[in-house]
Amino acid sequence: MKKLYESLLVIAIILLPAGFTLAQEQVSVRDRADELFRRYEYANAAKLYAHLVDTRRPRLLDLQRLAASYWLMNDYEAAESWYARVVVHEASTPEDRLAYADALKVNGKYAEAKKQLQTYIDSTGDASRVSVQLAGCDSAIRWMAAPSHHRLRNEGEVNTERSEFSAYAIQDQVYFVGEPASSSSHGTYGWTGHAYLRVFSSPLSLAGTLGTPALAGTDLNNAKYHVGPVAGTANGDTLYVTRTHTGKRGEVRREGRKRYQTQKLALYSYRKVDGQWVEEPFTYSDPEKYSLGHAALAADGATLYFSSDMPGGHGGTDIWYCERQPDATWGTPINAGPVINSAGDELFPTIAPDGTLYYASDGFAGMGGLDIFAAVGGKTQWTTSYNLGYPVNSAADDFAYLVVDADDNGFRGFLSSDRRGGKGGDDIYSFSYTEPKIVIILQGTTSDQASGERLPAATVTLYDGKREIVAKRSSDAAGTFEFILEIDQSYTVLG
Repeated sequence: MKKLYESLLVIAIILLPAGFTLAQEQVSVRDRADELFRRYEYANAAKLYAHLVDTRRPRLLDLQRLAASYWLMNDYEAAESWYARVVVHEASTPEDRLAYADALKVNGKYAEAKKQLQTYIDSTGDASRVSVQLAGCDSAIRWMAAPSHHRLRNEGEVNTERSEFSAYAIQDQVYFVGEPASSSSHGTYGWTGHAYLRVFSSPLSLAGTLGTPALAGTDLNNAKYHVGPVAGTANGDTLYVTRTHTGKRGEVRREGRKRYQTQKLALYSYRKVDGQWVEEPFTYSDPEKYSLGHAALAADGATLYFSSDMPGGHGGTDIWYCERQPDATWGTPINAGPVINSAGDELFPTIAPDGTLYYASDGFAGMGGLDIFAAVGGKTQWTTSYNLGYPVNSAADDFAYLVVDADDNGFRGFLSSDRRGGKGGDDIYSFSYTEPKIVIILQGTTSDQASGERLPAATVTLYDGKREIVAKRSSDAAGTFEFILEIDQSYTVLG
C-alpha cells in the first residue's frame, strides 16, 4: 500500500483567514468534493465524485479525481474501472493512459497494461518514459513462470480487514504497524477513513508464526498522528520509531484564500530507562523541510539506514545511512548511491543477518506498485540490486521484507503486501525459503547379455568406492531401476 505510506507525509490541516467560515458561501457538491480531495480525504471525496459522474456527460476532472481517489485508497479494481472511463473521455490526456496502465498492471493485467503504454508512446513519442514499466510487464510474466522457492503464509492471527504491515522481530516479540479497530481514541484519518496507525506487538512462536496481538505500550503510541514502523537493537533496549510530525510548521501550499499544511515523517529513538521508554528526536530529522523514517540497523549497530526525501537524492525517497561515531553519536547522512536508489521511491529498508539489504522500490522494473529488491554490500558499495521475483512480489505493493533467522538449509521471515487474497488492506505474511537441493538420480535397465531383452525382477546392487553395499533393489516389470546418489561420491553398479 504505497499510497498509505506516502500519505503519512500529508496530514492536511486547513488554515483559513481569521473570521472566515464556510457558512459564508453556498458550497456546491463539487466544491465539497474538491475540498475533500485537496485535503486528502479521499474516502469522503469519492462518495461525492461518484454522485457527480452519474450523468450522461460527466466532467473529465470529476472522473479523474474519482479514479485517483480509489487508487490512493488502494481499491485497485474500482480505480481500474474508473480509469477505463477516463481514457475514453473525449478530453482525456496521455497522462490518463499512464494512470490506467498502472491500474491494469497492479491488477495483474500485464498484456492490457502494455497496450496502454504503447498507446501512450504512439501519442507522445516518449518511449523512454515508460521503458521501466514495459520491462516490468515482461519481467512479471517471466517471474511468474519460474517462481522462487519462497513459501508464503498469511498471518491470520494478526491480520484484519484493515491494514497491518512492517513486522520487526526483537527476541520473542514482533512489533508491527496496524490500524486500530476503533478511531474513537486514536483519531480518524480522512485519507482512508480508518484510525491513525499505531504500533502493535505479537509473540513470535518457534515455528516463526505470530500469536494474538496487542497494542504496544502508550509510551510508544503516545502521538497525535501515525506511529510506526519500528526497528531496534537486538536486545530491544533501543527502538527507532517513525512518526508523523505534529509541529505547526509543515509544508504549506495555497489555493485561493485557503492554505493547506502537510506534515512530514520524523524518526525518533526510544531508550528503555528503568522500564520506561524515553524518546528523543533523531539528530537529522528535520520535518519542517523533509521526511525521514523507516530505519534499519546493521547487525553490528554501527550503521543506521533509513528512507528520506532530503535534498541530494536521486529521485523521490532514497535510502540513506549514518555511521556511529566514536562518541556514540550518528554521523552526517550519506546517500547509499545510484545502485540501489532510482528516480522513483525507495522505502522500508531492512538488513538481514548476512548483511544483505532488502528494500522496496517502484523505480526499477517490477511486477506492480512497490516491489522488493535485494543488494549485497554496504554503505555506498553494492552489487547490482535484483528483484526477488514471484511469489515474494506480486502485482500489488510488496514491501518490508525482513529475514528473522537463517541457517544452511534456508531462512524465514516476514513481508507485507496488499495482494489479492489477503484479509484486508495490507497484510503481514510469514515466509520460508529452503535452499534447493541437488538430487542425482542414476537410472538404468537390466537386460539379457546374449539376447538384449529386458529382464524384469533382476537384482541390482549399488556399491560405494570402498566396495560396500549402499543399496540393493530389483528392476521393475519394464526392466528399469534407479538409485539416488550423493554428490562427490564414487559408485559401482552390479547385477
